[in-house]
Amino acid sequence: MAKKKAPSGSGSKKGASKAGRSTEVTDANSGGGGGSGATGGSSPMVWGLVLACLVGAPFLHAVTMKGSPHEYFELDDMTNFGKNTHLQQGLTKESIEWAIFDGTLIGVYEPIGWLVKLAVVTGFGG
Repeated sequence: MAKKKAPSGSGSKKGASKAGRSTEVTDANSGGGGGSGATGGSSPMVWGLVLACLVGAPFLHAVTMKGSPHEYFELDDMTNFGKNTHLQQGLTKESIEWAIFDGTLIGVYEPIGWLVKLAVVTGFGG
């Protein structure tokens, strides 16, 4: 005897066959079996990410902490922000002219970037 086909999305149903016998129809997604679904088991990708964080965080901290011999990680913040008198003024006529026409610092011309930074300094303080 053939089992009845369950409508999609149903769990388990009992139906009567033509001979009067009860047949059980189950849905493959009802979760009755084993295996690792969305809630069961752990993905190797998750464990790889956890391992990368556990190994990478102390390394990153050691490389970027103050007094580190790696001056490269200090980047250009002091030049771009600390010693930049145009940026410290905020949005003024002179600083806007500098950003648009002469806003080259450390060899990079970025007028839109400087205008945004000027607006941030004006709005939130520098």
